[in-house]
Amino acid sequence: MDMCKRNYFCLWIFSILISVDISGGYTITEGDSSSRSCSAVQFLTFSNARYFEGSCIWDATSALNTNCNYVSSCTIQATNSWLGHDPCVGAHKDLVWQESCTDIWTSWSSWTCPTTCTSQTLTRTRTCNRPAGCSGSSSESSDCLSVGCPRHGEWGTWDTWNSCSVTCGGGTKTRSRECDNPSPHNGGNTCGYPGPYTDTETVNCNTLDCFICGSRDYVHSISTTSSTNTAQRQIVLIEDASLRLTCCGVIKTWTFHAGRAGEINFQVWRKDGTTYTLLGKNSYTVPAGATGITHTYQVPEFDRITTQSGDLIGWFCPVDPVVSFSSGNLDYPDNIRVGTLAAGVTMYEGSTFSWTSVGYTNDISYAIKVSTADSGSPYFVNMGLTSTVYDNTMIGSRVYAVSVWDADKRETITISPTTAVTHLNYNNGYIVTESDLSLGTYSLSLRATDSCQNSIEATGTIEVVNTPPVITNLPDSYLLHEDAKDRVRLFTIRAFDRQSDFIICVKSSTSPSNAPFEVQVIQGTSDYGIFSLPNPNFSFDTVKQYKISVSCSDATGGSDSGDFFVNIQKNSPPVIKNLPADVILDVSTIHSGDVVFTVVTHDEENDTLTFTLSPSNAPFQILNYGDIQVTRDLAEVFQAGYDLSITVADPRTTIPARVLAVHLQNGEVMTSSTILDYETVPSKQYKLIITATDGKDTSTATMTVSIADENEQCSFHQNQYSVTADEGSAGGLFSDAGFVILDEDAGSSHTYKLSCGVESWRFSINTNSGRVSYFYSYDLDTEKTSSYNCKVTATDSGSLSCTTSLVINILDINDNTPTFDLSEVPVYITPYETTGTVLVNVTATDADISSYGDVTYRLDMSSYNFEYFDVTSDGALFVNKELTDFVIGDTLDLNLSAVDIGGKQGTVKIRIVFYELNTTTTSTTEKPVEFIASSWNTLWLTCMSVLLGIMGVLSIYFFFTYTPESMKGLLTTTVRKKRLQTLQKKKIKGTKETSNTDITEVSQNNAIEEVIHNSKHCLQSTRDKEPNPASTHPFPKNYEEDLPKSVEVDVWK
Repeated sequence: MDMCKRNYFCLWIFSILISVDISGGYTITEGDSSSRSCSAVQFLTFSNARYFEGSCIWDATSALNTNCNYVSSCTIQATNSWLGHDPCVGAHKDLVWQESCTDIWTSWSSWTCPTTCTSQTLTRTRTCNRPAGCSGSSSESSDCLSVGCPRHGEWGTWDTWNSCSVTCGGGTKTRSRECDNPSPHNGGNTCGYPGPYTDTETVNCNTLDCFICGSRDYVHSISTTSSTNTAQRQIVLIEDASLRLTCCGVIKTWTFHAGRAGEINFQVWRKDGTTYTLLGKNSYTVPAGATGITHTYQVPEFDRITTQSGDLIGWFCPVDPVVSFSSGNLDYPDNIRVGTLAAGVTMYEGSTFSWTSVGYTNDISYAIKVSTADSGSPYFVNMGLTSTVYDNTMIGSRVYAVSVWDADKRETITISPTTAVTHLNYNNGYIVTESDLSLGTYSLSLRATDSCQNSIEATGTIEVVNTPPVITNLPDSYLLHEDAKDRVRLFTIRAFDRQSDFIICVKSSTSPSNAPFEVQVIQGTSDYGIFSLPNPNFSFDTVKQYKISVSCSDATGGSDSGDFFVNIQKNSPPVIKNLPADVILDVSTIHSGDVVFTVVTHDEENDTLTFTLSPSNAPFQILNYGDIQVTRDLAEVFQAGYDLSITVADPRTTIPARVLAVHLQNGEVMTSSTILDYETVPSKQYKLIITATDGKDTSTATMTVSIADENEQCSFHQNQYSVTADEGSAGGLFSDAGFVILDEDAGSSHTYKLSCGVESWRFSINTNSGRVSYFYSYDLDTEKTSSYNCKVTATDSGSLSCTTSLVINILDINDNTPTFDLSEVPVYITPYETTGTVLVNVTATDADISSYGDVTYRLDMSSYNFEYFDVTSDGALFVNKELTDFVIGDTLDLNLSAVDIGGKQGTVKIRIVFYELNTTTTSTTEKPVEFIASSWNTLWLTCMSVLLGIMGVLSIYFFFTYTPESMKGLLTTTVRKKRLQTLQKKKIKGTKETSNTDITEVSQNNAIEEVIHNSKHCLQSTRDKEPNPASTHPFPKNYEEDLPKSVEVDVWK
């Protein structure tokens, strides 16, 4: 700065800079003031403010903004006190600044309208620009209509239909609606945009015949002064316009004045051009003595004739004219056809008659009146139920049989769906599938409409289920030896799934737990098997039976289970067959290594046996297979003999030692020819004096011989015994066999053992008393075998045994009650069944296999004086008396009992319902059945093709196999087939004697046997599909499907 004072050039430059800084704004002199302002929605902002004098400058921008505080108006004062600073003391200063007006708030954001405005609330926002803050809200809300959003119109509800333009014969009616739900607003679209705009709707109404029958009479007069003519077989048809039927309904009554007694057939005819068709007739007989009076015939509901407008009434009298008449009055009706029906001509319902050949009679009045009534509505017999099908049901399958009934049996009934559904449709008496069905429930509503437009609606429900797999061969059992070591497949599980779902079988549990068994897939197959694990360590004494519970499930969660039982067979100890025994050895000929005796043994399980011999100091040893071998020359042995104790052991049992008495012979002491019997000899000890000499010298010695008691073989008193018991539970005793054992050894005791081969596990025997009992529960009705041939072995304390045969007989007891497959059997009949008509065959089963399983049937009719119905001994329910006491709609609940010979009985409820069945038709014309479309024709064609193929195969076989003598070859075939049957019978009996020729003939005939079997199966399948001719009750084909509480349709049958 000092430099600049001394330099005028520098001062000139500085003055130029100051003038640039303060240009372009507002200026006031010190001590002055200036009022500044913006609009009310803006605030003042100051910039580039300078308070200066010459080169003395101070930035006043902050002071101005602070003092004015960003308001809309402010007075600027150029004073030191207002600005808060005096930069140039004593100098006269100027204040210069720039200013701007800024909006306090930013503009509001735009309203965002929805697609269509109803009453939605919208929000918009703004931002405060004023540093000192703003008064007011930064957001505001309003409904969309208030801000001008467009609202599109929507239709309001329809008004009620106005009155039909006509009361009958077909008219129209309309209804309207407003575009007010909501109405258009703010330029919104009108209803139905872009079109059409439909604010009215018109439908047809009152389309029925104007003359729907109520209680209406058709009559000219009923005159008691009328007369009758004498013509025989009179026919009358009234075509006068005033007496034509003019409504759709039924004939309720015929009222007439009877001039003569006799039969009259009232008729209703329908005319189409010149063709007259008899719709129906009602028969009535005027008895003798009832002439000259008025008769009213009340037509039973089931016999009422259905009529339509334009139908004609008439009658036929087979003998004398019955209805009185008057004639000759011009006011009487005209166009009455009166004639005579030729002999041999019959008028039946549905037939036509040439009435045009019968002339008109005019001015005649018959004393007859016809009264009509509304026809009844049809009725669905079995809708509202649930039919169960499987999830693999094919498209087009019949899954629900539909049956409809109408009291007006002559009416034609049309059935159609009320609305279309995706998966189901109606076709010719059945609900059928139109697409694949998944698991779940489906419904189809049907409407049945009769000729008079009476209708009823009902819904049939189809439940699609998954059938769980079924284990077809459990429970079952297996007998396994306790010595088993290897992994063994004990059983193959047969599991069947109707939908061919993938099946997985597992072991769900065992008893006892952790039993050594597993369930695994059999290698190379898809079947599962039950296997024992290696080294299972079975012990009969610890666990006699194992239960393996198996569960098989499919992919959808269905499952079945069953139990498999493994019965443990106890190990049989080995048996020594030829000990005790004595052997005499000549010491001069026996040398070391010689075998002097072989112990003969037997073990039922063929276990490896271990032999021991004692005493150990004897000059003998026993080898692995029971051979007793000399270990040194016996000439060197100076002992008279040895008692060798021999023991034999299998892996589980060591039997008591048996003795082999070995006598070493040099100078022999022999017994005499007399047999020494311990039980009979007079002395048990003898003293012998033995002298030995060499020719010169002699020597004597004393020898004492003691007679020892030897164990002797026992025997049974009889070769065969038998025991008997009722089927029963485990532990149940059989009758005492009365075993008698013969044994020369006085006081000898015996133990018993029972063997029945592979069936041994079923029974046990008391080892001391010989009493036989059940080891497991035995149900003869399930097992089917009533007799077993067994062997009983008695063993004494010396291990000698004897055997006898034992026949175990099992008797059936009455332990089962007759059962029926159903708890209730519905029977639908009319009150007009004839006596003797068989209604239904009901069968009960009794599981008892003996005569206890024979049942007879009884029907409880005590509430009805034992009349009306009865049952045969084999379960055929029949009509026993006329049923005229009942009317349509009546029901009877009867109890039918099946009683076995032991008095046990099962009961089923027979519900008899009186109703009429009517053939259902649809409005759809069925396609004619082609030959190949019939399942019967297809089946027969298939079977004939198979048979023709068989004949071709046999012809080729005979041609290449036999000599030109074809008849001889054919006879040979017959002989071979007979021999094949003989061989098969032998195989069943276990015969193993089959010659090479037999085997050759069997192999040659295998193909023929297979072909014949297949052809028989084909023919049998055809016979099985034929209708059963035994049914005598005229019910519809789907009768048995009408009213069960649930219907299961097997689409595979």
